[in-house]
Amino acid sequence: MGRFLEHSRVYWFEADGEASVYLGSADLMPRNLDRRIEVLTPVESARARSEIGAILDSAFADTTNTWELGPDGSWSRVERKGKKQRTHQEAMMRRAQRRARRGAR
Repeated sequence: MGRFLEHSRVYWFEADGEASVYLGSADLMPRNLDRRIEVLTPVESARARSEIGAILDSAFADTTNTWELGPDGSWSRVERKGKKQRTHQEAMMRRAQRRARRGAR
């Protein structure tokens, strides 16, 4: 939970050290795939892939809003007791602010 609604459409596949990265317009749900036209495009720029990787790393490092999907299909909140509180949204806001300051120079 946070200030912003998050619906990332990033698909990252990796095998033998080779990554394939895609951005899409929809999450993979029947209502999106069966009754709509959706697009998926590869990310070919190494710089853009690196940027997307950093964003995903930030999302996975979140210690306050983490849920895990179990083998039975149920979701459970991951307890992060004893870890420093870190939220992905706040990290992304700080990142955007740093970039804006650099661009203003």
